[in-house]
Amino acid sequence: MPTLLALITSLTFFIIFPGCTSVESHWEATKKKDSVIAYQNFLEEFPDTKYAKNARSRVEDLEWEKASSENTITSLLQFATKYSLSEHYLELEAKLEILEWQAALQKDDIETYTAFEYRYPNTKYLPELKAKLEILEWQVALQEDELETYTAFEYRYPNTKYLPELKAKLEILEWQAALQEDELETYTAFEYRYPNTKYLPELKAKLEILEWQAALKKDESETYAAYRNRYPDTKYLPELKDKLEAATWSEIIKNGNRNDFKNFLASYPDTKYKTQVLSKLEQATKDVDARIREGINFDQTGDSFREKAKQLNQNGLDIKDVIKEELSSYLLAIEAFSNAITIDPTNAQAFRLRAFARTKYDRDGNLSLMTSSSGVTKHVAQFDSVAITDIDTAIRLAPLDPKGYFIRGEIYNIHHFIQWNFFIEIPQNDPFINMMKPDESLAKKAIADLEKALKLQPNLCRAYESIGELYFRTSQYPLAAEFLSKAHECGIPQDLEVIEKLEAFG
Repeated sequence: MPTLLALITSLTFFIIFPGCTSVESHWEATKKKDSVIAYQNFLEEFPDTKYAKNARSRVEDLEWEKASSENTITSLLQFATKYSLSEHYLELEAKLEILEWQAALQKDDIETYTAFEYRYPNTKYLPELKAKLEILEWQVALQEDELETYTAFEYRYPNTKYLPELKAKLEILEWQAALQEDELETYTAFEYRYPNTKYLPELKAKLEILEWQAALKKDESETYAAYRNRYPDTKYLPELKDKLEAATWSEIIKNGNRNDFKNFLASYPDTKYKTQVLSKLEQATKDVDARIREGINFDQTGDSFREKAKQLNQNGLDIKDVIKEELSSYLLAIEAFSNAITIDPTNAQAFRLRAFARTKYDRDGNLSLMTSSSGVTKHVAQFDSVAITDIDTAIRLAPLDPKGYFIRGEIYNIHHFIQWNFFIEIPQNDPFINMMKPDESLAKKAIADLEKALKLQPNLCRAYESIGELYFRTSQYPLAAEFLSKAHECGIPQDLEVIEKLEAFG
């Protein structure tokens, strides 16, 4: 007989752990059956036990085995709907792709292939799929025989095997559309797309008419000139010539320069506007000469203020106000030369004089503070490249004018002198002295230009003197003596004693 204590203990166990033995036995029995129904019955009776997860997983596996075994689109899609996050997803997709491709091949229509392409854009059947669609879509395009359909086909299959026939179809339909619209833009687009079209004669005739109408509306010389270049034998040629001449004259009379009037007269020597053109040319020449004279006066005034500043500086007097007057004069000179260039953009003299005025302004008006490690402090000119651009233009316009080369040589000469003048004040023991050396290429370019000027005009005495100074600054003393002697012989007095000392260095 069990004791009272044993009965109480047994009762307590079943109260605390009700059905434990029942769950275990049910689970073991379910595993033995190993069917979807068995696992579903187990989950219905014991939804929250520790075996629930395994039961659900096994149901999914069994249903996958069934769907996979049946291997139909319906069974696989049903499984996919029920288990969207299944671990069998990749295998499922692979099976569906095969089955749906087989189904598409059986149906063999655009809608099915298109749906397949949308669902499997990177399918392994892509080449065959594209080939099938190309054939079917081409058949549809031929049946519809419409511009929009052929255009869409061309966009989708730019390298189609039907390209020659497609192009022929498009050419016909696009030409018909162009004729219906009968607009310049449409014909122009057609010409661009089919430059060798069989409709070329008719197309050119249409374009000639419409482009002439467009040219008349714009009424601009540029448009008329372009039309003349495109249709040199146009039926509108007499009217075109008159229109081009009138439009060109109308434009240059408003804001043309001297060069424009010269070119107009060259293009239309018998123009009805000849008297007015000659009058404009004469007035432009007077205006240019007046502006150049004005600029030269301002430039000379600037030079005189600079000389005055030198004298004041030598006497220890303040030169700030005088320098301001100097710079103001050079600016007025630059403005006057610029006005001359506006009137005549081919005037080499105006470019040459403006270049030198700009250089002189920079020399005293565009200064930067420079120092060396030894304490040398000095304001040094910083030269703008615009002056060189100006003098290069002057030389291009008048390549045989010695003054152009002389001025460019003097500009480089001034650049070199400024650098050299700062360098010679630096103590020789300055550790950075080599970094402060003047740019010797400036001296070489200056000498080359000055020698060109002398070849064209041997009596250009100032060139001899400048070359002598450049050779002196580059420590080529015998050559310096030679050119300073030539300057003296030419009429620019030199210190003969200095020349003898320089010759002695040789």
